This record gives sequence, C-alpha cells and structure tokens, in this order.
Amino acid sequence: TEALTITVTACLPLVLFPLLGVFPGGVLKSAVSAALPYVDPYMFLFVGGMAIAAAMQECGLHRRVALHIMKWIGTDPKRLLLGILVATATISLWISNTATAAMMMPIGMAVIAQCEVQEKRGRLAYFGAAIMMAIAYGANIGGVGTKVGTVPNAQFCGHLEKELGIPVTFLRYL
Repeated sequence: TEALTITVTACLPLVLFPLLGVFPGGVLKSAVSAALPYVDPYMFLFVGGMAIAAAMQECGLHRRVALHIMKWIGTDPKRLLLGILVATATISLWISNTATAAMMMPIGMAVIAQCEVQEKRGRLAYFGAAIMMAIAYGANIGGVGTKVGTVPNAQFCGHLEKELGIPVTFLRYL
C-alpha cells in the first residue's frame, strides 16, 4: 500500500534498530552500527555512477555519443549492435554495470531514434530491443572484468581480505 514513501522506509533502520536494541552495546553503539551500511564505500561507488549517468542525460551528452558511435562504425545494424555492445562493456569496466546500463539506455534510445530518421521505414521493428539487449549484455560482460565493474566484485575482494587475509589488488583481480 506504500503507507510510507520508499525514502522514509529506507531510513527506518536508522531509528528503529537503536530503539529496538538490534545491535548490542547500547543505543549509541547500536545507532552507529545501524548507520554504517549507509556510508559504505561501495554505495558511494554505485551512487556516483548513477550521478554520472544522470549528468550525461541532463546535458545531452548521450545524443552526441550516439552520433559519434554512428559516425565511427557506420549505420549498418550489425555494426551498430557491436559498437553499442563494445562501448557499454568498456564503460562498465570502470563504473558499476547498473550505472553503465542507466547511462547507456538514453544513448541507445538516441541511436534508435537516429536510425528511424535515416531509414524512414518500418524495417527496424526489433532493432530497438536488440540495442537494449546489447546494452544489458555489454554492461554485464564489462562488469565482471574489473574489481569496480560491479559492486559484488568489490565486496568479494573485501571479504577475501577481511576474512582470509588475501589482498586482491586491482591488477590481481584482472
């Protein structure tokens, strides 16, 4: 029923966990323990990637990127799909795959719109779905390539170091 908005619901543990004594050690220690997941570096990595995606869309950079992709690799549908897939995978190596997909979706939409303007035919009925699938697959392919490509990679490396004493550097992960 969404009696409370999602933002309020997300912040409930900050108030309820200390009051209910979920964590041992008193109210203050419980409040700190409840707040720690909210300031996790991996969360900032994820939010930063989403901010980059929103900024690209806000300033219209996604349209420019789409036009440059079409200029570099041509307008042949197979080449465009490959270009979108490779571009998405490359970006996803350096920011989270979810943020990459969010950033590339408006680029894909701009590519589809540009193709429809050039084609002026109904030949591209399934091309839009293929572009979106290329973005999804590209983001996941790139996401497993580096330690920061997706949040679980970084969490796994942190777990290995914390629990087993095995440091996993960026190059070692590669």
